[in-house]
Parts: sequence; C-alpha cells; structure tokens
Amino acid sequence: MSIKMKFLFILLILFPFAKAYSAACCGGGTSFPTLITGDYRSQLNFTIGRSTLLGKKLSHQEKTKWSSPGKNKTQKMTLEMAYLFDNFYQIGLTFPYFFKQDHTQKTSHTAQNIGDIEVTGAYEFLPEMSYSLWIPRGLLFTKMTFPTGKSIYDSQTVNTVEITGKGLYTLTLGMGFLKIQGPWDAQFLIEANHSFQRSFLNNTLKVHPGHGMSALLAVGLNPGNGRWRWGV
Repeated sequence: MSIKMKFLFILLILFPFAKAYSAACCGGGTSFPTLITGDYRSQLNFTIGRSTLLGKKLSHQEKTKWSSPGKNKTQKMTLEMAYLFDNFYQIGLTFPYFFKQDHTQKTSHTAQNIGDIEVTGAYEFLPEMSYSLWIPRGLLFTKMTFPTGKSIYDSQTVNTVEITGKGLYTLTLGMGFLKIQGPWDAQFLIEANHSFQRSFLNNTLKVHPGHGMSALLAVGLNPGNGRWRWGV
C-alpha cells in the first residue's frame, strides 16, 4: 500500500465520529443490505475490515491446504449510503474498495480495485406505529448488484489478489424483520436472488449461474446503552 493510502487510513480511523445508538444490523453488517432501520432521514456508514486467508479446501481435495502466516491479506473499505424519501420508501448504495496482498517466499503481489457496487430499494410494509412487546419492524427490499469488480472470469491467468467481485449482474428480492427491546435487538432476513447469464473472454466463456436463496438470523446485546455491542 502506498504512503498516501496509509495516511488516509490513519485519518479515517482517528476522525472523531459522533456518538449514536443503533441496532446491531446498522453497523455495517456484511449480510444485511444497506437500509435505514432507525428513526432518521439519511444514513452514511464507512467501515474498514482486514482479513487473512488461513486455508482453503477445493471440492476434489481431501485435506485443507493451510496458508503461511501473513501470506494472503485483504483490506476492504466500504462506503454505504441510504436516503428515506418519506416514511416508507428508501434507496441505498454500497461502494466497496479492496486492497489485497499475496506473498510467497519468491514473489510478492499487491493490487487494489473497486468491488461490486450494490443499489438497494426498500419499502417498510410493517412500520412501528405504536409500542409492541413482540411485533417487529418489517421491510421489503430489492437489490441490484453490478459487476464493477474484477472476477475470476475476466482473465485466463488471473491471480487471486486481483479478484474483487463475482463478475455477474444479480437481482435480489427479500424481506427483513427487526426488533429492538431495551438492550436487546434481533433481526431476521430471507432473500432470493438470480444471477444473469454472461459471456467473458470475447464470448469464449459463458457462465450460467442461475438462482439462489439465503437467510440471516442475528441477536445483539448493548449492555447499559454503552459503547459496546455484542452480537451473534
């Protein structure tokens, strides 16, 4: 990573953000889409994550192939924006950016590139109009993923350090339910997606991805409305 980018990371980490309380889902979770789930008009989230590849196992291999310490690292910056047009309709945008490193005993590869951009629209079909001990807040949403990142299909000699996206246009439909009760909060999400057929390498490679489904269940605890929140 260049000196300018390291300096930018330090500034972003040390920047004094205002104190705010929100559900565990609102802190930039990787699975829940970019949605406003609190009582405010607009939302701006910026998150930085760093991960290291410990090992991998392909379908035809019997054992896991463990990586050397510090060999494969990924740093991801994500900017999430959302705006509530009225009490029920909203739109969101997710903009990821990757810094990746792959080191061996003889070679060293680094790369940085944008990931797959996501645009989300949502309708709150189950608003919290009055207090209830158990009725959650419900949202219907649709999400379109654009293949702005580089995928494994974009090159015949691609290095894993270059991959930042899936390379496919994907349409997602789903619904989410959220409930905050004192220091506890919970969320449940279910979605179905369809990735569209696409050709690569001058139409020599055609990918037929098809349909998929996923679900998410999460519970969070914020003891004493303090600065720490724990979730699973």
